[in-house]
Amino acid sequence: MSRTKFIRTTSAAATALLLAGSLAACSSDEPAADGENYTITYTTGAKLVTDWDVYVAEDQGYFAKHGVEIENVSTDTAEGATQLLATGEANIGRGLPPMIQATVQSNGGVKLVDVADTLIRPPFFLNSSKDIKTVKDLKGKTVGTSSPTDSTTVVTLGLISRAGIPTSDVEILPAGGTAARFAGLQSGALDASALLPPINYTAENEGFHSVGYLPDLADDGFPFAFAGVIVNPDWASENKDALVSYLQARGDALEFLADPKNKEEAIRILAEATETDPAIAERTYDDLHIGTEKSAFNSEIGIHPEASQGVLTGLQEAELAPAEMTIDELVDDSYAAEARG
Repeated sequence: MSRTKFIRTTSAAATALLLAGSLAACSSDEPAADGENYTITYTTGAKLVTDWDVYVAEDQGYFAKHGVEIENVSTDTAEGATQLLATGEANIGRGLPPMIQATVQSNGGVKLVDVADTLIRPPFFLNSSKDIKTVKDLKGKTVGTSSPTDSTTVVTLGLISRAGIPTSDVEILPAGGTAARFAGLQSGALDASALLPPINYTAENEGFHSVGYLPDLADDGFPFAFAGVIVNPDWASENKDALVSYLQARGDALEFLADPKNKEEAIRILAEATETDPAIAERTYDDLHIGTEKSAFNSEIGIHPEASQGVLTGLQEAELAPAEMTIDELVDDSYAAEARG
């Protein structure tokens, strides 16, 4: 069973200042004794496809199996999740791009680490006004993203770059989460935006063009650690048993999603968790290539080298991370390795 509460987070600028000064406030609960349950606070966003493996872990009883109880803290963005990690209001965050930005903006004062990559390709679909048929048609247009340094922005810039368009030729307008960006399309304030399922299908039904699924639009399949397990390393070392148990549950869920025999159950779980029509959930399963080698989700718990490197490279190309930064200083696969056995 899980509990949910909502915490509204600050703007990107305010977050950066808060992050730089709040590391000392991080809590580090004593690890539970063997055989006892662990309560872990996880930062989640809107009920969308990004947490599909979490929904599976809850539905299939994997958290209970490994003695983990989840308290969900809902935030607007992955950037907000990073803020809650830094203040100690949460144990588990979900975004590598804002984690790296917190490290950069605080000059290393904020210590966070990526211990697993769960969503290894951006699960976005590019939706647009009818006059935009291809990515190259974005030149001279206004494209909505989330916040200036969040995953959506980095992914959108990466898509534009892959199409050979100078990013200076496209107006990037931070507009908020998927629902807010869809509202921007509806109002005409945005010409295009990357949207998450199921909202992208709603956009299609309202007459907006679907340019395509971002990994299918990129020749390299767009390896990018869009979601994962971000922790404070001090908390992780002091709560190792809890973290490993949590990762075991997420690993079971990823293996469940990777098995095509579980397609019907996976679709049911997504439909129920997101209150989506089962037909839309099935379309999401197929479009994200779940159960195949091209799946948006990792097939096991742990760091996905290409996906995590894809994030750092994207940030460096956008001049949001220093060129000398390496991925090895940002990830730690040791906890997931123990979880994998």
